[in-house]
Amino acid sequence: PSSSPSFLYIIPTCNNPTGYTYSNPSRLTLINWCITHKVYCIVDEVYHYLRDDLRIKRFREISDSPYVISLNSFTKIFSPGLRCGWVEGSDNIIKGLENLGYIRSQGGVNPFVCEVLGE
Repeated sequence: PSSSPSFLYIIPTCNNPTGYTYSNPSRLTLINWCITHKVYCIVDEVYHYLRDDLRIKRFREISDSPYVISLNSFTKIFSPGLRCGWVEGSDNIIKGLENLGYIRSQGGVNPFVCEVLGE
């Protein structure tokens, strides 16, 4: 068995408890490391749109590598408790998620609110 990780999960913007935000060069370094080592970089970017510094790029804006997967939520930017969000990633990742029974049945998510937000 391999001792290297298959994925890295990070909160790169306004990370709790310090509020630290990765710089663009740090983001690129991390992305390049993940690509080199074939490690998925799962990026929880729910706080990104709460910042007023637009120079900081989201990970998928920096790289469209299949190893970069971005998670986001309307809970932080629209309404607390909304429980509706989105995933950005390669076509293979998105197609894989679309085929999960949980997603197809809309189990545990709010289908009405997601439909309204989709409009």
